[in-house]
Amino acid sequence: MIFKLLHQYRIYHIFEPETFTFFIPTSFQMLVQWYAKRREEFRIKIQQIYDDCKQILGAAKIAAVMRNEGIRIGAEMVREVMCDMGLVSIQQESILHLY
Repeated sequence: MIFKLLHQYRIYHIFEPETFTFFIPTSFQMLVQWYAKRREEFRIKIQQIYDDCKQILGAAKIAAVMRNEGIRIGAEMVREVMCDMGLVSIQQESILHLY
């Protein structure tokens, strides 16, 4: 993903004899900071919903709950964040133990 962003925002680089240095435009730095902050807010909200529902809901249903609360998020983003946090719904966990 980082290479796609680097290409999209035309990150300029300079080849020096010893090092390879990136010069990142300020707008790109702001985008990265915004994304990290947004993702952290999602982590907190997902953890809260996950605990409130006694760890039963999966990514799709958590995304639906968040959308009902007015938060724009997709099931794929919730799935990624839950995976990063190591959260698994109880139903998913029971299926995994069958195999």
